Amino acid sequence: MVAQSETLTLDFPMQLADRLLASVTMRRPTMKDLRQYPVRNAEDFDGEFRQFAALCNLRVEELEAMDAADYSRLQSLYLRFRTPAERRGDPGSGAEPVPADPVGAA
Repeated sequence: MVAQSETLTLDFPMQLADRLLASVTMRRPTMKDLRQYPVRNAEDFDGEFRQFAALCNLRVEELEAMDAADYSRLQSLYLRFRTPAERRGDPGSGAEPVPADPVGAA
């Protein structure tokens, strides 16, 4: 069974106003999420921040404070969620991995 969410332990925890954020849990996006929080192109950081904030149950301002290396790992997690198993080359799929083609970031 495919995980519906995944928790990413931050290499650079963030001190927020009300807590220390040491990990972020991102849930798999639904089509409703993609429609509700569209990302217009690969340079639409505002759209991506809104979408990731919704998927991680965070505020946009909290994502903006995240270290760039941790944010890059969050983007990689999102791309894994968006790439079908057979394209990722997951064990048992019988396919070789291919580069991710993020629909929302094109």
